Amino acid sequence: FSNSASTGTTIDANDQKTTELGVSLAPVTGLTVALTDYLGNEGGQGNKTNLLDLVVGYTLGDLSLGLNADFNSTKVKTGGVTTTDNKFTGAALYANYQIVPAFRAGVRGEFGNFKDDVAKTKTKVSEVTLTGDYAAAKNFDLVTDLRFDQSKPDGGQSSKANSLVVKGVLKF
Repeated sequence: FSNSASTGTTIDANDQKTTELGVSLAPVTGLTVALTDYLGNEGGQGNKTNLLDLVVGYTLGDLSLGLNADFNSTKVKTGGVTTTDNKFTGAALYANYQIVPAFRAGVRGEFGNFKDDVAKTKTKVSEVTLTGDYAAAKNFDLVTDLRFDQSKPDGGQSSKANSLVVKGVLKF
């Protein structure tokens, strides 16, 4: 898509379309499962894109558990020949617990693998986030995230980053 600031319109830059197929289930109380697949030819004639997304959630009393897994592939053709085949696979696991009515704590872990045919690289990424949510008032939450990230390219040196975020959330 291309967004034209001068006219305020969105123009589709190609004739190919993306199809979304999805199903959501709630087979038992507290369990939800959603599976979505996006298939298309974005980026030019003959290109193929596919994003498969799975989200599973389970709530049991004050405990919520979740899984989000993704597979994304992009095949780009130039002159009728596949020139790149980039892939991403990843998953996130998370748990939240309502300790008392005004405070919730959680932990989330994510990992992913990137394969880039153009740069001839493979990279593994991972992160762990600890969260806290204090409902200071009916319409205001104080939320904290303490996050630890790591990236490791094949044959390269790993890099790490840590961050602390404190947010005020006004609900209206």
